Amino acid sequence: KITMSDDASSIMISKTDVTGESEVIGAALKLTGTPTGEGATINWTAIKDALTDKYGADYAFTAVGNGITWKSGEDDVVITGLLDGTYTLAETAADTTNNTFTDADGVVYKVVESALTFEIENGEIKADTVESDDLKHAPASDSDDSYYYYNSEENANTIVVANAEYVPKATVVVSKKALNGETAEDLDANATAAKF
Repeated sequence: KITMSDDASSIMISKTDVTGESEVIGAALKLTGTPTGEGATINWTAIKDALTDKYGADYAFTAVGNGITWKSGEDDVVITGLLDGTYTLAETAADTTNNTFTDADGVVYKVVESALTFEIENGEIKADTVESDDLKHAPASDSDDSYYYYNSEENANTIVVANAEYVPKATVVVSKKALNGETAEDLDANATAAKF
């Protein structure tokens, strides 16, 4: 009997602001995956334990079903033990109304709205399988939206999750007053609110 198995691969997930210069701490990330080899399984609990040993409890690594969740920290996360297969990376919003989260410094960021899917083959991310509605192949430091950045020529096994700061919409209240200097009946009860 001949048994073949894939070598486990490593990928790096980097979590930055849109400039790529500052790590964003406190974002909730989830990586799920299904190996393609017959009978192959990924030991997500072992991956979680190894990551917790390497990065510490602040990252809150948790094995969940067919994947792992964590909070971003000061360092990029290198995940080892992934077999050839199909994977999905997603970011979770703490504030689902505005699709945002607040980092450790109190800065509010937009989360990437779509998930990123990719395949690993022979230990490397297959460049032509990396897909997301929010995927860029070059950094976009002037972007108003959060995005994933992947460039196989720079580093085939690195994915950057880049977040844009959230700018809340302003509310303007319009109230009618007399223009002749005399006080007119204040119409605050019927004031019109407009969002911009």
